[in-house]
Amino acid sequence: MKFRLKYVVEDTDRHGNVRLYYRRHGRKVRLRGPAGSPEFLADYKKAAAWTLEAPKKEQGAGQVVPRSIRWLCVQYYKSAMFKELDPRTQKVRRAILERFCQHKGDGDKPFALLLPRHVRIRRDEMSDRPEAANGMVKAVRQLYRFALRYDLHEDNPAEKVEYLKGNPDGFHSWTLDEIARFEKVHPVGTQARLALARQSRSATSSYQNWRGCLRMMRPHFSPARKVRLGPTMVSPAPGSGFVQSSNRMEGPRQA
Repeated sequence: MKFRLKYVVEDTDRHGNVRLYYRRHGRKVRLRGPAGSPEFLADYKKAAAWTLEAPKKEQGAGQVVPRSIRWLCVQYYKSAMFKELDPRTQKVRRAILERFCQHKGDGDKPFALLLPRHVRIRRDEMSDRPEAANGMVKAVRQLYRFALRYDLHEDNPAEKVEYLKGNPDGFHSWTLDEIARFEKVHPVGTQARLALARQSRSATSSYQNWRGCLRMMRPHFSPARKVRLGPTMVSPAPGSGFVQSSNRMEGPRQA
């Protein structure tokens, strides 16, 4: 005997498996099958009660809406998939996802309702900053890959969104005249001038470290201060070459 309950939908995952869900008020709850079984009916009753109560609860400051995009982000941050990333990558990805959630209150919306067109619209709004737009798409892709891996969702909407073409020439390097104009507008003591000074010192330090490593490889240099190169630092290409160990997590320099 066939029967049909309200708000029950069937979805087919990427492997061809049919799954049952209770969907109401933008919330989607997985139901154990088969339909009509005692487990199915028990899950149906729990889902019906939860979806009716959830919209009535007032969200306090800093409270996460269940099954929202922000809720999914919180689950992602707790996972081994996120924790195995480099600390720098964790910090950047968390910042990108936080901005994504803050944009027009998207973080409080159900993550199950996010579609490729939503991500594509957000990407196009950032088209003046293609690298930032691509970083946003990549972060959302990784978020929903987590959802797929942990069986929280059956689709990855960001996988279907194309990256924008970046700037092949990279960022423009300032000339001395442009630096002088910047210093004229931002005198010593301002935050902007401090940022410029720090960037200049960082670039100078990197260049000096690079020259120092090359200088210490010379035959006439003091044996006590020469650089020892290991197998992982030597390039397999013909000729002399090495990978500098300093700052290797940020992308080692090769010569």
